[in-house]
Amino acid sequence: MALNATTFSGKQFKVHIASEIVTGTFNNDDDDWRRIDVEGITFPNFNPTQEFEMRTGSGRIAEFDQVFSSTKRVMTEFTLSGRLTQEAWIYFSENACGSLYDGGTGSDSILTLDENYVGQSFKVGTNPTDSQYDKLLSVYFEAPTAADSYSMASCVVTNFSIDADMDSAAGRFNYTATLQTQSTPAKGAVTSTASDVIGTNFLYLSLWSQRELKIWNYSGGSDQSVTPLFKTFNFSIDNPTQFLGATGANGTPEVWAKQLPELSITYGGSIKYDDETDNMIEAFRDPSGSSYLTLYLADIPVTGGDHDAPSGDFFDGTSAVKFGIWAGKAKLTSCEVSSDDVAMVNFEAKVLKPAGAVDTLHLLGGDNA
Repeated sequence: MALNATTFSGKQFKVHIASEIVTGTFNNDDDDWRRIDVEGITFPNFNPTQEFEMRTGSGRIAEFDQVFSSTKRVMTEFTLSGRLTQEAWIYFSENACGSLYDGGTGSDSILTLDENYVGQSFKVGTNPTDSQYDKLLSVYFEAPTAADSYSMASCVVTNFSIDADMDSAAGRFNYTATLQTQSTPAKGAVTSTASDVIGTNFLYLSLWSQRELKIWNYSGGSDQSVTPLFKTFNFSIDNPTQFLGATGANGTPEVWAKQLPELSITYGGSIKYDDETDNMIEAFRDPSGSSYLTLYLADIPVTGGDHDAPSGDFFDGTSAVKFGIWAGKAKLTSCEVSSDDVAMVNFEAKVLKPAGAVDTLHLLGGDNA
């Protein structure tokens, strides 16, 4: 056997995603693929179902012929992470939320979770379009040698989180996306040349020139509007998914039920402590039980200047980027004052559905929606 002198860099691997055109079927259309910025590649942990225990009549060593090993209906989970681009923001937030950006341009490209949102379920064989990233995703791990690549059909983003730190990489956002599938992986090359360019619209915490954090009822009836000075910020969407039924030789799921038992949305960060943000401590203590936060972060103003409740298109004005978050009501789950050189308020909050006909969440996606 000859020695193989070929070596590869861990950076030579690529990851591509596409929305499935037929639910449950890997998307082989080259024109639909989009390459994702990732900081490093490891193939998914395939976790085949294996049984090696002794059976009767085996003597003292388990027999090879009695081994059971199968990749059918195995939960495969993998995590992608890298620098957040506007394209990745749209793909992953749509899938995690189970809702589409409205497909417009400029201030019209908004993802909305309204008061009537009750989750999302769909079955094998349905036909979304090639841009509906809220449905199932096909993921292609492209190896330096194409024949050693792997394809993952019918993936769901079960967690999507972003974070930024003004002391790191000029406040550029990072992302982490965890995906799951119970479809059997396939080895081999997939044509992916159409998606060979990574989006270059990187997103920064410093883009958010429009900032308001409103502390409601922190002392039983008072409200405090704050223009927060962020050192760090994080935002996360948890989207647990149930894979139901089985069809075909590999037991592919027949129904995917997302946001069960709940769609959980959280945000937090570190902001400068002062005589306004100190009211967050009292809001967390919450002696009246009625306190909550309203958050508006974007690079464009809100329609009519009112951050408390959405109206019309909600986001207004013009911007070269268009990137934003509005969360109507959130309860603090932790809050403390740090003892850094500059005192900071470190906090985490969970977004909750308001009572009445008021939206829960708006995300601004920009012209790439």
